[in-house]
Order: sequence, then C-alpha cells, then structure tokens
Amino acid sequence: MLIKRAEPEDIGKISLLHKKAFDKTHFTANFSLKLLNYYFNKLIKTISFNYVFYEGNNLEGYVIGGIDPNIAVNSFIKEHLLGIIKTLLMNPRFIPEKINELFRGTLQSESEKVPTIYIIAANPDFKGGAGKKLLEEFEKEIKAKNYKKYTLSVRKENFKAINFYKKNNFKLESESRESYKFYKLL
Repeated sequence: MLIKRAEPEDIGKISLLHKKAFDKTHFTANFSLKLLNYYFNKLIKTISFNYVFYEGNNLEGYVIGGIDPNIAVNSFIKEHLLGIIKTLLMNPRFIPEKINELFRGTLQSESEKVPTIYIIAANPDFKGGAGKKLLEEFEKEIKAKNYKKYTLSVRKENFKAINFYKKNNFKLESESRESYKFYKLL
C-alpha cells in the first residue's frame, strides 16, 4: 500500500478510475478521457490537498481537496468551455443542474473558508479500505495546518457514499435539490 501526493503522472489512472467509480449520473464521468485528463490536471495543479492510494501498481483511490476548489473548476471551465458544452449537449439531463449552479454560485465568504473535499473515489472492486485511508491522510494534513473542520458534497442518490460519510462521523450541514453538504469536525 502506498499513499502519496497526486502528481501529473497519476492523472491518466485517476481519469480511468473516475469513470469506473462514478456512474453516468455524475457529470464529469460523461467527459471524454481527454477532457477528463485536462480536468484533473487543472485540479491537481491548483488545489492543495490531493492524494492517491496505490496497491502495487494499481490505483485504488484518490482524493482531491483544498480551500477553494472552485478556483480550479472555474479556470477549467474557461479553458475548456467547448468540450463542456459538447458534453452537456450529449447529456442534456445535466443542463438544468448546471444552469442552477451558475445562478446559485458557490463562493464562500472569508470567514467560511474551510478545506473541502471536492472529489473522493475508490475502486468499487477493491475491498482494502482506500476511502478510509485517503480520508485519514487528508485529515492528517489539514490538522497539521490547524483546521478544525472540513466539508464535502454528495449527490442525494449516492447512498453508498452517504453511508460511508455517516460511518466516518460526518454531519449534515445543508442540502440543495441535488445534493447534501456534510461537514466533519476534527
């Protein structure tokens, strides 16, 4: 077992695992591999708390998080708008959700800035606790930086992830039409 910081050389494996771990109800799982590679490259270069979990040569999980992941996402959108629009046109069920996100906005006030897990995924075929170990590594780093809380969002229909978060002491903070926002105190 190896947990290390995510690096550009991990991006291809992260993209493949992302497509395997998330079904087509997750918008980015509908991206082409090329667009998904650009996406993860932007996230890893811009966001600070990123780890991968390897068992041997196999990537079994990853976590991407930071203080304001929206900076990376907004930059990616500007750079790859045509690819995103193409994905939306091929998957129109996401259009209302993405329009809602544009109008709702996701800015945090300075007093609310806390670490956020933007994406966490584990190979569904791996039973070695990758998600739990990645959470522990993420928490170790943010504790060392004196943060006492972090958040994440999860789609309401992702029951497996919701149960995982509840087992790991996350509490419900708020909800939108599509998702729950959870927090965890350290």
